[in-house]
Amino acid sequence: MQTLFSMTLLLLWLWTNNVYADTRKRVPNEIIPVSAEQSATKDNDEEQYGAENAIDMDLETRSFTEADGDGKAWLKITLDKIYCVEKVVRYQQDGSPGLTWTCDAENGCSNCVGGSCSAFTLTVSTEGAVSDLPSESDCKYGDMVKLEKIESDSSFNAKEIAAIGKGVADDGSNSGNDGGSDDDGDSSDDADIFDDDCEKTFSCLSDAKSLVVAAFLVPAGLLIQLI
Repeated sequence: MQTLFSMTLLLLWLWTNNVYADTRKRVPNEIIPVSAEQSATKDNDEEQYGAENAIDMDLETRSFTEADGDGKAWLKITLDKIYCVEKVVRYQQDGSPGLTWTCDAENGCSNCVGGSCSAFTLTVSTEGAVSDLPSESDCKYGDMVKLEKIESDSSFNAKEIAAIGKGVADDGSNSGNDGGSDDDGDSSDDADIFDDDCEKTFSCLSDAKSLVVAAFLVPAGLLIQLI
């Protein structure tokens, strides 16, 4: 009976861990954005298709960008300050990179790898005048990332968009938000903590999955005690 109970726990653990596929982990030096906006939202439904869905770490949500009155479809992500952006990644639903733009001081972010690179332009820019930035050749300075569809009057969606880089005068050892190992900006540590808490308490599960887990564990635990 104890063997059966252990097998049940194992199956539940494997099933509940599927929730991880819905939540993207931040990569080293990923810059945590502060906001997102887009040219127009499909059906004006901000909850289901809003720009914030492209930066919420949830691979089950998506933004859906439609063209504005000028026929341009764009998604803009704002950072909390100026960074030297090295890469920008558009993720697919399974968490793998779909498009990856590599940025540098000379060419901007024109170097793209992926199946539909020719459909988009990706720019990193700074709102307002900036001076006295240290010289960097392998990244592009900016506090705004803008993904735009080249074709007029078109639309696109994004599961997740991530900018990767370093802060001004940063040696690259810190995460994008200038957080060292003891700073909340160290997103890789935050992701590990999230995973540990989830495994121990199932805190990352949906309400439905939590109820199913409880329905199995409580009766099984009582049965073991009776035996």
